[in-house]
Formats: sequence, C-alpha cells, structure tokens
Amino acid sequence: MDSDDNTDQAEPPPRNGLSVLGVFPLFPPTIPNVQPTSPPRPSRLSPPRHQKYPFEPVSPLCSSHDDMPDLDVEHVEGTSEPAASSRESPVDASTKRKASAHWTQRPLPWAPPPKKPAPAPNPPPPTPSSGLNPSSPADAEYAIIKRRFVDDWSRRFPWLLLTQMKNGRPALKCAVCLQFGDAFSNTNYGKKGEGARDLQVGSIRIHVGTRAHKNALKAKEEREREKEQQRTLDRWRTSDSSTKHLIRYGFKQGTKAISNYLRDEQLQHLLSSPYVGIAIDESTDRVHGKHMILYATFFRGSHVVTEFVALLSVERTDAASLTAVLLQFLSSIGLDLQRIVGMSTDGASVMTGATSGVVTRLKSRILHLVATHCIAHREALAAKDAAAAVTELNVIDILIRAFADLVGRSNIQHSSFKNFQLVYCNTNLEAQGIYAIRWLSRGEAVVRFVEVLPAAVVLLRGHPGGLYEIVTSFKVQYMLYFLADILEELNHLNTRFQQRQVDMTVVSSLVDNTCNRITDRYIKCGGGVYFGNGGSVRLGEFLQAHGSPNNRRVCVQGVDNKGNAQSFEYVLHERMVDGHTSESDLDSCAVVCRKFAVELVGSVRGRLRSLSDMEGCKLYKAKTYPLDDEMRLARCKQWLKQNHGLFGGKLPGFDNNKAVQELWVFTAAMMSQYKDDGFHQGLALTLDNNEWQRSYPYILRLWQALAVLPLSTVECERGFSKQNLIKSWERGCLGDDTLGDLMRCSLLQYNIEWFDVVAVFRGEKPRRPLRDLSSSNPTSVEDGGASTSEPTPLVEPRG
Repeated sequence: MDSDDNTDQAEPPPRNGLSVLGVFPLFPPTIPNVQPTSPPRPSRLSPPRHQKYPFEPVSPLCSSHDDMPDLDVEHVEGTSEPAASSRESPVDASTKRKASAHWTQRPLPWAPPPKKPAPAPNPPPPTPSSGLNPSSPADAEYAIIKRRFVDDWSRRFPWLLLTQMKNGRPALKCAVCLQFGDAFSNTNYGKKGEGARDLQVGSIRIHVGTRAHKNALKAKEEREREKEQQRTLDRWRTSDSSTKHLIRYGFKQGTKAISNYLRDEQLQHLLSSPYVGIAIDESTDRVHGKHMILYATFFRGSHVVTEFVALLSVERTDAASLTAVLLQFLSSIGLDLQRIVGMSTDGASVMTGATSGVVTRLKSRILHLVATHCIAHREALAAKDAAAAVTELNVIDILIRAFADLVGRSNIQHSSFKNFQLVYCNTNLEAQGIYAIRWLSRGEAVVRFVEVLPAAVVLLRGHPGGLYEIVTSFKVQYMLYFLADILEELNHLNTRFQQRQVDMTVVSSLVDNTCNRITDRYIKCGGGVYFGNGGSVRLGEFLQAHGSPNNRRVCVQGVDNKGNAQSFEYVLHERMVDGHTSESDLDSCAVVCRKFAVELVGSVRGRLRSLSDMEGCKLYKAKTYPLDDEMRLARCKQWLKQNHGLFGGKLPGFDNNKAVQELWVFTAAMMSQYKDDGFHQGLALTLDNNEWQRSYPYILRLWQALAVLPLSTVECERGFSKQNLIKSWERGCLGDDTLGDLMRCSLLQYNIEWFDVVAVFRGEKPRRPLRDLSSSNPTSVEDGGASTSEPTPLVEPRG
C-alpha cells in the first residue's frame, strides 16, 4: 500500500478515552493528517475551559438522570450545530450507560434541600388507670407528675431552681451548673436538657455528689475569688499612700498587721464557741528550733472548723515545760479551760505519760477532758507491729531501702533507671524508700516498687551487691505482690482517717470492714493458686502467670525511644536469700503471708479498740436507728448513757435527766426531718433551726461537745509541713514571731478587708510620716494619707 493511502486513513479514538458530554478524548488520541477546513464551534454540551472535571454538567437544567441530554441525537435543539455523534466517532450503548452511572454518582449542588419532617405533637399527659401499677408506664409517668416541690429543699439546697419543661411539667435545675457548669456534662440539672423531672430528694442528693456539680462549685469559688481580688485591687488603687506603702515596703510590719487581723477575726469565734477541742504536737524546724503547734476545733456559726491557732516556741520539750507554755498561751487569749472538752496527741510518752504526761497534767485541771491518741498514728503503728512480728518479711524492707539508696545516690544509676522505666514500664516514677516516721510510707513504697519491678530487675542485673539474686527469687516476688495488695487496703483506711472532718459514727465500721475483708481474702481462704480468694489483684495475676513450677520464666518486653523492640528474660529461682533453708513453693509462701495477715488484723483491732466508745455518736444519725419504736428508744437511751459517760458524767452545762426526757421526741423528729443527713451536716441544720434549740437544748449541747472532739493530729502534721516550706534552708534566720505570722497568713483562708488591715496597722503604734513615691508628697499615717500643702521634691535642685 502506498504512503498516500496510509496518510488518508485515520484511526478512530479509543473508546475508554471518550468524555461524557463533549465526546472529546481524555487521553490524547492519534492526530490525523487530514485537517478540517474550519475549526468547529464549541457545542453547548462540551465542557467549558474553566471547568476542572470533564464529567461535571454545564447546564443547570439537568437535575436528574432522566434529564441528561442524549448523545446520539442528530442536532442539538436551539442550535444549528451538528450533534456530537455526527462530529466524532459514535458512542455505543455501553459507554453511554457508564457515563450515565458516573453522572448519577456526583451530587448536584442545585438540588432542592430535603424537607424537614413536621414535629410530632406533644403527647397528652398520662392518666392513671384504676389502681396505680408501678410496672405500667402510664402509671409510673403519672406518679412522676404527681410529685411536688418541697419548700424545705430551697433552704437545704439554695442553688435549686424549679423550672418548667416544654410540655408544661415541672423540672429541677441547678443554678450553679447552669452558670458555671460544662456545656458537655451529662446531667439534666445543668445546661443540657430541659431539667430533671424526678422531683425527689434522692435525685438531688445524687446530683450533689456528681463530678459535674463539684466542678461547677469549684469554678464558682474561683470566680468569686477573682472578683474579690479585683475589688481589693481597685480599692487599693484608690486608697491612701499609707496603704500602698504597707503593701509595697512594709513586709515584716505588713505581715504582722495581717496576722493580727486574722487572729482577732479567729478569736471572736473561738471565744464564743460553746465547746472547744485542741490538738498539739511538738517538733523542731530546720535549724533545730523547738516548737509546739496548736490547732483548735470550734464552732464558726453553725459549722465545725479546725484551724491553726499558734506556733509556740519552747526551750525544753519535757511535759512540765510544754504544759506551762500551753496554759500560759490559753490564759493570754482569754479561753476558759472548762470549755475545752477534747485533746488529741501523737501518743508520745511526753504527751500521754500515765504519771506526768501533758494529758495527765491537764486532766487534773479539766475533769471532763477526753484525750485521744491520733487514729492515723495508731493505724501506722499497727502495720509496723505486724511487720516486726513476721521476720521473713525483713528481706522486703532490705530490698526496697537498698534499691532506693542505689538510685538516689548515683546520677548514673538514676538516669539508667529512668531509661529502663520508659522502655519496659512506660512510667516515669521515682524510687521510694521506707521511712518509720511516715504513715503511708511502707505501703506506698511497696506499691511503687511493684510498679517499676521490670525496670528494677534490668537495672540490678549487673549489680555486685546481690540485690539481683534477691529480686529474682520466687518467694520474694510472691511476698512483694501480696504486701502491695494488703498494704494498699490498709492505706485506704489511713486516708479516710486523714480527712479534715472525720465522721465519728463510721470510724468503727471502717475498721471492722477493713479487717473483715483482710480476713476473708487471706486468712479464711485456700492455699496454692487460690490464696487471696480473688480479691488480691496483683498477687492473683502473678500466680496465674507463674504459679506453676514449670512456668517460672519471666519475659520482660518493651520498646525504646527509636521504636526498636527490647526484651529481657530471667528465671524465678527457688533459692532463699535470707539465710533460711525452707522451701519456696506456694504453700510455704502462703503460710508466711497468712501469718502476716493474722498479725495485722489483731494489731489493728487492738490499737483501735477504744474507737468503740464513739458508738454512742450514732444517736445523732437517724440512719442507724432501729425501725421498731421500742427498740429505737432502748438503743438511743444506751447511746445517750455512753456519750454522757465519755466525759466522765461531768460535762458542764449538761443535765442527763432532762436529756432523757427530750429523747423520745428528739428521735422522732430526727426520723422525720433529718433521716438522710450525716453527723456534721445534721448538726449544722439543727443549729440553724431556733425551734430545735428551744425544744432539745440538752441533747444539742451534748451533740456540740461530741462534734468538737479531735480524733487525730493530722492538721498538726500539715502545719509542720507548712513550717518547713516557709522556713527553708535559705530563710533559716526567720524569727519565731515572724514565722508564726507567716504561717497564720498562709493557713487561715479568710476574706481579708484590706482597709481593716490598714486600721490595725495604724493602731499598733505611732508611726512617722510616709512618703508617697508616686506624687513626691510626704504623707502621714495619722491624717489618713492627706498630702501637705506644698510638694517636697525628692532631690534638691542645684544652685
């Protein structure tokens, strides 16, 4: 064939390269040699140049697949142009179907929006059927509607609001959550929903304990604190120059004035309280200065508070010196000794000595004084006694103390320990030792060591001190996991004892519940892999993984910071490391741990046996009343006698015979009005009710005396911690008076009126005129900061 024939014949464009609308190839076709006489005009169906995708329609007239233009028509309506099929190669039916399918896949921006469905009408209020049936939805709904708002709720819950839902039903809202709560909190009392339709006091109490309500209260307090600070700042800006000088330059004198203002504010409530309880403790500061700290529990209005009173300097720490300093201070502030009903100490011999202790000396003056050994100290001493009785556990103390010293004294070991934690434990914790003077020291140290045990094993692998042989022993790890579980349970009890306000009606129950759980898990349980009775979480996981003698290989795996997998294996050996030759099987390990559990339960019950004397406080908690009337009266009489005997029958201002006459009506009123309130909350509510004070004066007086009894010296320990923070090594020269003033300013969280502080500052002593540095005018404290007639320059002009 000639070359001219090859030139005249043009290949058709490929089918898979055709567009939908303009039928132009997506991929560049072979350009034919035959050129058209004139370029064809663009068709209406071809895509415009600015269009990005060739499959997008050009005309907005096509709203569906049925309106799509046909590509096989001869002419396009409204134009004289030939159809696409006449200009280009014909498109078969399959290509058209593919194009149609692709057309329908793209959303059309001009399509009308879907119509919203009409809202459903509100359902009619349910009507009760004949005889309310709680299982019937209509009857249950009717019971909810029938409930009403109790007026007493507004007094007990001032933030409670009564609102109305869209359907006209009443609902409850929380004003605090509405204003300061989170919009995404899942509570109907807040910004979400129309309100809580369950008009019950139980629903309100559940809302009080929710995290959303507590966070809203914190936000409200923070907002009020910010507003108070702003008001104080605004008043300071407009105040006289003496106030500015007091804040700017009078550090020691200003601190003294603020401390005196706080002391006067505190003494007004302390001296007017019907009964007072005190807690004392003695200690030394960083430069070996001897101090005795004093806290007082008293009534501020209708609420019981425990506050720092004074830091007293002592020369000697014997009982006679401490008693003399304490009595001298109480006499200086004008506190009557007969109004002191309780005293708490740390149990040291100088405090609780039977013949010449501080408590014994005070009881000779105050016959009704109730002395209490700190319950937190007693619980810590019980754990110490149990550990000393089981000598097999001494190796645990040796291991934890040695590991803490190894990591704490070497920067290289500390850095390696941190790196191994990130690889094998994914934690960043510090090694913790066991200290005899810390309440939670033993339990927290064991739990911390178990958390970082993989990193500790890897770190001790090449240590020459023999710690690696100890930590890889099966019996040692068995006892580690056991102690972590049982001491953590004991730490929960100690944490409850360290609360600022301990409910005396539940203290004995807390001790009994803790001892019963330990008994069920570790004393009355089986041996072997069943030791712990399913309640020991860490020990249970350890026994499940390595309880069998054939499965003593431990594989530690992790990932380093570069993403590389790291692993380390070791075998739990059967050799003993404490010098004994007994076996390390499951039964022998369970015998040692069960022995410790028995000693711990006995020691806790023995140390805290005197808490049973507080059982009489259940008289003031209606939840504990028997349901039968006769049994309730008999039990309440027994509790009243026990409370009266707690003070030796010599409580001033109390008459037991008259209290017995008030008892029957008092218990009935408690059952009807304050059944769900606690010990301190119920007391605050009754003291705000004048009718209760007139009807039951003697029972309420006994209630007030019991409420101020201090059970621990936890606040004293917190005060000494604050002392060490203020008097650091860099501030070791602080005087005792200045240290006490700074502690009072830090520990007493009062709303301070700065103009009253300035009044106290002015009234302490005559002061020289102060210079207002902003206006260069000398001002006087006595004339309220009024400037003189002529300004006095700070620098004399030359010449």
